[in-house]
Amino acid sequence: MRAGWKVWPIAAVMAFLSLASPGQSPPSRVDRLVLLLIDVETLACAPCSAPLDELGRALPSSVLAERLKGILIYRDPDLQGPSGRRGRIARVRWSGFARGHEVRFPAAFDDGQSFQIEFGAGFAAILVDFEAGTVRKIPGPIRAREIAEIVSFACR
Repeated sequence: MRAGWKVWPIAAVMAFLSLASPGQSPPSRVDRLVLLLIDVETLACAPCSAPLDELGRALPSSVLAERLKGILIYRDPDLQGPSGRRGRIARVRWSGFARGHEVRFPAAFDDGQSFQIEFGAGFAAILVDFEAGTVRKIPGPIRAREIAEIVSFACR
């Protein structure tokens, strides 16, 4: 296993997916899933958000729609959720970014702060292989090498 990769219990990811989309499970034909953890704070910084644009250009539309899902992370120390000040700001930032950058994958807000990424990393990726029953994390920052790894995994 590559240094920096961590195998997570698949049950934890599946539990989050069921919370993010009640009553739905991943389609059976999708054998691989990339969860892209996005720190909403970094979206205002063009160099910081560049990996997201690069992934969007590197992956075919069908892969983006079926195999890539965004998890939007924001810091909310008071746990006020979507109605709190930070939750509202995060939603406005994402909405503007998604429209301006033509984001072509679905995303959900992590209002319960279930996921964490290293401060300043901007993005991290969780690679879920349903056939192998494994979950691996690519910690941020995401650069060209990690983008190539994500693309290779998603397009297999």
